[in-house]
Amino acid sequence: MKKSIFIILAFTFFCLTSCNNGQEKNYFEKFEYHNSFSYNPKGNVINFDYVFFLPSKEMNSTVAKAIKDSVFKDLYFENIDFTVDNYKDVIDQYIKIFVDTTFKTDDIYLTDFDYEYYFFKADSLYFLNEEIIGKNFYTEYYTGGAHGMYSYYYTYFDANTGIVYDYNNVFREKEKVLDLINKRLNKMGLSDSYDDTPQFELKPDTMVFVFNPYEVACYADGVVDVPFAFEEIKEYMNNSTPIYKYFNKK
Repeated sequence: MKKSIFIILAFTFFCLTSCNNGQEKNYFEKFEYHNSFSYNPKGNVINFDYVFFLPSKEMNSTVAKAIKDSVFKDLYFENIDFTVDNYKDVIDQYIKIFVDTTFKTDDIYLTDFDYEYYFFKADSLYFLNEEIIGKNFYTEYYTGGAHGMYSYYYTYFDANTGIVYDYNNVFREKEKVLDLINKRLNKMGLSDSYDDTPQFELKPDTMVFVFNPYEVACYADGVVDVPFAFEEIKEYMNNSTPIYKYFNKK
């Protein structure tokens, strides 16, 4: 039941973000992969489900490479060349090696119990506006233990150069922003000692810092969103980036 709920939420997330506007129909190609592999002699299987987009030939090659590298990194398929015609066979070969080297070598997986081991990954691409391309990535998996794991990741690319805009180049005064985040986490009753590089999701007039399970709270708290209105953080931002211009519409 829990897995079904997560997958429904993931597909909702995937559809909302990949259908942002009509531009991606010309610039992005959709790939879907579904297969099951036996991981021990007793016949138990592990299910793999991937839904993702890659840049089409119509996109600027520099931008396309930056996006493609990022998509493959999140899917753990680095240095693999996919085409519409060969991608299922390529993923098959990759996953067979993964299953053979990961699951069949450990006695913990040699079980008679019918555990539902799975990997689910959904990656979408969309134009936030003419200058920014967004990539939203969701992953969920269960390979044993008390519960599965799930995470959300957000990446923003310059639509003309392929440069990735993240916390390090969007903000001039990163420590001050991190201090603001920790103070807000404290007010939420959560960890106030986060010192890593936070990721963010862009929404109209709001930048939402997103923390996956275990980053600032326990698993039961799920994904933690820490929103800031543009007016609250604009003085700390680099005003030359498309991210700043996206908010500063006046």
